[in-house]
Amino acid sequence: MDPGVLDEPFYPFMVYNYSELTLRIHRVKPQHYHPTLPCFNSYSYTYEGEEWYNKLPGEELLNKVVQTNCERDEPKEIRVPLRAYLTKNCGVGQLIVLIEPTKKAFNECQDNNWQYRQIISVWLQCTRLAVDVFVSS
Repeated sequence: MDPGVLDEPFYPFMVYNYSELTLRIHRVKPQHYHPTLPCFNSYSYTYEGEEWYNKLPGEELLNKVVQTNCERDEPKEIRVPLRAYLTKNCGVGQLIVLIEPTKKAFNECQDNNWQYRQIISVWLQCTRLAVDVFVSS
């Protein structure tokens, strides 16, 4: 994440027509990395019986249903505040954020296969590092 937003770090995403979402946040460390985690794979089927789905690595910090209050057929940006989930003393850390529609919200919009739902899954690294690039010809 951009160190410039570290005073109030957040993760933004767009929602369209879903009335509610399940939001999961886990604190992770580099040793939790595995290439099969959903945040490192392109879209594929999602079965609730899959190991990664039921047990994301790291420490679970949040698992709750969030009301979106979005209007029908109008996209809405939602920002997930992250400050409370980062280290208290310096506000840095690594998180997995997983966002998906609830079954209720999914069925209100689409009545086809639940395993085809869209899932947003990211591994966020909040640091105090920044990169500047200078090019000279």
